[in-house]
Amino acid sequence: MSCGSAHGELWLSVEDSLRDCDQLVQKLGTEVEKAGTPAMMGRISFGRSGKTIKLNMKEKEFNLWRSQIHTHSFALQLGLSAIHT
Repeated sequence: MSCGSAHGELWLSVEDSLRDCDQLVQKLGTEVEKAGTPAMMGRISFGRSGKTIKLNMKEKEFNLWRSQIHTHSFALQLGLSAIHT
C-alpha cells in the first residue's frame, strides 16, 4: 500500500467521522429546539420548567449522544494525527 493511498483512506475515514458527527449534532439541535417550545396544558404555560422537564426526560439520550460525540472526536484526532505524521 502506497503512502498516498493510505492517506486517502485516512481522509475518507475522517470525512465519515465528520459526517456522522454532523448528523448527531443536527439531531441534538432538533431535540433542543423541541424542548424550547413551551409545554402547554390548557391555558397554563409551563415555560422554562416545561423545557427543563423535557430535557430531563431525554437525559439518557443526551448522555448517549455525549458519548458518541466523544467517540467521533477521538476518531477525528486519531485520523488527523495519522495523516499529519
